Amino acid sequence: MGIVSEGREKMKRWKILCLTLMLILSGCSLRMTTQEKLDLYGGGNIQIAGDGSVQIEQLASNQVSQVITERTEYSVQELGNLFLNMSPEECDRAVEEYYAQYTSEAEREYAEQIGVAIPLEKGEAALSFANHWMTFYGFPDASCYANTLYSTQRLLQPDVKGIMTPMDFRYRSLDMAFSRQELDGCTKEEAKADCDRIAQAVGFILEESECYTMDAESMNRIQQITGFPSLDTETDEAGNIVGELKPWKTEQGCYLFLYKKGIQGKVIESVASENVLFLIYHPEKKLVFAEWIDGVNEQEVLSEKTVTVISGEEAVAQAQLYFSQQNQSDIVINSARLTYASPMLNYNASTNQITMDPCWDISYQYVENGINVNDHVLIHAVTGSAIMQY
Repeated sequence: MGIVSEGREKMKRWKILCLTLMLILSGCSLRMTTQEKLDLYGGGNIQIAGDGSVQIEQLASNQVSQVITERTEYSVQELGNLFLNMSPEECDRAVEEYYAQYTSEAEREYAEQIGVAIPLEKGEAALSFANHWMTFYGFPDASCYANTLYSTQRLLQPDVKGIMTPMDFRYRSLDMAFSRQELDGCTKEEAKADCDRIAQAVGFILEESECYTMDAESMNRIQQITGFPSLDTETDEAGNIVGELKPWKTEQGCYLFLYKKGIQGKVIESVASENVLFLIYHPEKKLVFAEWIDGVNEQEVLSEKTVTVISGEEAVAQAQLYFSQQNQSDIVINSARLTYASPMLNYNASTNQITMDPCWDISYQYVENGINVNDHVLIHAVTGSAIMQY
């Protein structure tokens, strides 16, 4: 018994020693600077672009506004008019016809409460809007373009199955998938003028837009990995391919435009694609696809609070630390600019209000599967931590 008691006492003293060491190391970690943490964890092969000086936005002051605003509210009538050229009366009739399928008032009230998607149709075009998520197809098979767009990540991860959505889509890496070339029948500028009109009508800033070309060669490269149909591929009602998979043709190429929202003169960034408007535009068919997850109302600032933010240089160091802790290497950091973001926890559903936090948008590039990829990470400008959700 004496031997057992002595063993327990030794184990107790060992546990106390381990806990003490953990507390000491934890305390040291809390007091360590970002550079000291980098030295401790190891910086990996994380480089600064060019001659060693990353392009960092310089702030006039480290005092910046944290903004509280509302989610935007667009009615079915507004969207029906913009995308389908439907009158308010036509939209109202479509909504009533849709809700007529519910046999009881309780069912209808529940459908309205949870925000079921309300479909609008005119000719071949269709629009669906629910819970701040809008999708437009210019014709039924336009979904082939959307599937191609959202499966571009498969170029990096060919074993991944299924189609991604804007909720988990890394839009910043699209330059690995598509070209920037001009298409026959319509220049980029002509297409952009038409798309600008739509983007501006739903509150997106025209200064922050990007244009890619979904040309046949690019789409066929993606098709070889995904096996998704082109416009000429025959499918059944369930979407299954009938016969052989046919390639995309040159004349089926489109322009892809991306627009972002902004507030207080700063762009609103996201990890995924909230506050990003996707428009796919064909030289002859015009707008064939549009989608966005509705975000903030940039016109209505309810209140703001001054917060102290870290410098761009510190944000870059925090990004380096983040990459090291994630075991990511061979990364080149290119730039840092101050933007806004709204992490998921910042949305108050009961008041329909969103808190917009200042954050540093760190742009970087790396090579995966032999492909040069551009991406970004958001560093919270107050806490210095990486924002993992949009």
